Amino acid sequence: MGGTAKSNDSENDTLTWMFWKKRRYIIVLMAFFGYFMSYALRVNLSVAIVEMTKNRTVIRNNSIVYEQDVSWTSEQKGIILSSFFMGYIVTQGISGILSNQFVSNQIIGIGTGSTALLTLLSPIAVKAGFYVFLGLRILEGVMSGGTFPAMLALWSKWAPPAERSRMTAVAYCGIHFGIIITNVLSGFLATRFGWETVFYFTGCLGITWYIGWAIIVRSAPEKDRFCSTDEKLYIESQMDTKANGSCKKPWKAILTSGPVYACLLANFCDEVGGYTLMTQYPMFLKDVLSFDLESTGLISAAPYLAAGLLMGPAGWLADWLRLNTQMTTTTVRKLFNIISNIGKAGLMIGTAQLIPARFSVICITFILGIGAFGGSVNVTNPLDIAPQYASIICAIINTIGTIPGIVFPIITGYLTNVEQGVPSRWPTIFYTIAAIYLTGMTIYCIFGSGELQQWAKEPEVAPKQNGCVLDINKDMKVEKT
Repeated sequence: MGGTAKSNDSENDTLTWMFWKKRRYIIVLMAFFGYFMSYALRVNLSVAIVEMTKNRTVIRNNSIVYEQDVSWTSEQKGIILSSFFMGYIVTQGISGILSNQFVSNQIIGIGTGSTALLTLLSPIAVKAGFYVFLGLRILEGVMSGGTFPAMLALWSKWAPPAERSRMTAVAYCGIHFGIIITNVLSGFLATRFGWETVFYFTGCLGITWYIGWAIIVRSAPEKDRFCSTDEKLYIESQMDTKANGSCKKPWKAILTSGPVYACLLANFCDEVGGYTLMTQYPMFLKDVLSFDLESTGLISAAPYLAAGLLMGPAGWLADWLRLNTQMTTTTVRKLFNIISNIGKAGLMIGTAQLIPARFSVICITFILGIGAFGGSVNVTNPLDIAPQYASIICAIINTIGTIPGIVFPIITGYLTNVEQGVPSRWPTIFYTIAAIYLTGMTIYCIFGSGELQQWAKEPEVAPKQNGCVLDINKDMKVEKT
């Protein structure tokens, strides 16, 4: 295959249903399960906490009393549900820089594997007290913080631009299926075998995934001995730039870029609704709509099933429109953002209007379903505008985007304190999220871009002359090699 490969434009082997013949699609599969585990380990508490804090009727001394395994107030539950993100925000920045310079696959593996190990300690921490468990959840967040920036660094070396939307979207589906399966199984395990088994199950599953990831995944095609020469040449020839961790970072350009801020604010607004539903939806189903725990697990999984089923097709459609129509990448990204946010805002308003009717769950299901169109933009856009700095941009975006995961569960805990009889505040929460969705859409439509930015382009380098390399983009400066 070597020198005669026609990989500058296409691969020698055409793609068939046997996806495992292409190493980059094996990476997609493993990344799918990586996202799966990353979210399974953070949302396991959302259903388990319902069983942990449930009142149980006990007859003692001929009197009926109510007991709880854990006696936490609504405010304390909000703090615990947000605690993961308190730690998660800490390691975003440093992980983005490290992923750009070192081995991204190890950052992903070690981060998720150590989070799984800590998850196994959760039942002990819960019984030790509120602050012990709070500290454990914060530490889990710290260890998980590098996953998303490192994934972007991985895609910058494995995902050719023409396949970028579909590869990242398919892998990203792991988030939704991780939430689906965790919610369903958590409700079943907590009810039948005790809430402790939720943490044991997800922890063991995470460690199993880590072993597979460490064996199979490498940070770049050239480091993977199972990646064919033809595939390596094809991927290299298709890249906009060569990701170079050792080059000087254009910090001023990144921090003053309109498209970067558009992506950041669009993601922030999207995460307000995403984190609120991810952490609070099971409690909403139980406290406001009066579903039992097993039903809560099943119903809270439905929105993520809709998102998971639509994320892959949304990514495929985005690539198809870019390659087969006159639409630019920018136009496609903005179109998908508009479809997503107008749809989500309208359905959020519908949810607020329907409370306390159980039909409101239908609106919430479709909110995350149509959100798959926006999700395909959020996960891919840093790769569009600056592939070799995508992990750094992702770190900045995720750092700001994690703030809603910290703040909104706490705010929701205060506004929906059922002990004080105020579940009617839920409509206010949904109206607020709808307005935030529309704000994010407006900002992205004005300032967003899907085109490679000038500052992110690799410098033109002339051939070596007398032991020197000529960098044409630096005023003809001659640098010794």
